[in-house]
Amino acid sequence: IVDNVGTHLTGEVQCGNGDGRTVGSVGGDNCLSYYKSAMTEADFATAPVAVDQTPNDSLWIEGYTAYMQLKLSAGNVAHYGGRILFINHFLAHASLFNDTKISRLVLLMPHQLISRFIRDNTWHRSVLQIVGEPMAVRNLDSLADLPPTEPGVFVVPETADRVKPVCFRQAVLPGFLKARFFIPDSEIDGAPLDARGPPLEPSSAHLFRSKLYRFLDIAEPKPKRKIVYMKRKRRREFSHDSEEAMQKLLSSLCERHQFELVVPDFDVMTFKEQALSMHDASVAVGLHGANIVNAIMMPARAALVEIFPYMFTHDMYVDGASSGLWYANYTIVAGEEFSGL
Repeated sequence: IVDNVGTHLTGEVQCGNGDGRTVGSVGGDNCLSYYKSAMTEADFATAPVAVDQTPNDSLWIEGYTAYMQLKLSAGNVAHYGGRILFINHFLAHASLFNDTKISRLVLLMPHQLISRFIRDNTWHRSVLQIVGEPMAVRNLDSLADLPPTEPGVFVVPETADRVKPVCFRQAVLPGFLKARFFIPDSEIDGAPLDARGPPLEPSSAHLFRSKLYRFLDIAEPKPKRKIVYMKRKRRREFSHDSEEAMQKLLSSLCERHQFELVVPDFDVMTFKEQALSMHDASVAVGLHGANIVNAIMMPARAALVEIFPYMFTHDMYVDGASSGLWYANYTIVAGEEFSGL
């Protein structure tokens, strides 16, 4: 139950238009359709209820709450990243949203995802801590346990148990940054983009990196002569022979140009270990997949080289998922789709 969604009544409003890669103001007539799509994205079980129709035993949560309901697909770090980094976008551009100050962030999710947020140093919990800084992350048993006035980041499992209605005095229903994790400032302020110049780091990407370095307790790094090869395992991986050929090629290039080659195994690394393997790299190379999400940990204006399988391309990681990286890609020209490449 939401008392006040947004801060507008008439005229020009900042509710976005959800169309492709654009953001910004749209006319009031279009806001209702955007509102309905946002409610669908938030996946509420029922329509909003008017304040005067709320049950007497309702729990009212004060201040502005960012409420996000995750689906099972958020178990994938790329899908989760597109959602949680929308909160980062919101915080980086609060002036576009009438300088709304978020009091708390609430994530409601299936039980199958909870372990990713309970254990320390997982990718999911760590990025949540980074985005939510300085608010602390807490795990609750149900929405009914939300403290009415206390700020924080609250992780809550879905439950079939009937609880008292929970009402948010004011709420932000975040969207989903599909196929990228940051939005270039040029799309927000309308400034022309010089395609000939170096990549520009979006304000939201700069905010994320600043918080990342504080989370890692390190100074802002200077890129090293270092290439990270993000080796992919299991689904959509190189064949044994191709893998050997790729690493031999990269080793030869590094030796010739005096670069260090690092081949991390993200599957057995904590989040901090993954981030520290990427944070000072000049170049990252990898097959298309969720493992390339870690390119957002690289310094601005580092370089990402993405390799696509046969008969497949995607723009998700262009410019490092719009994080301000140099970007190039190569598509394999023979083979079978998603088979041994």
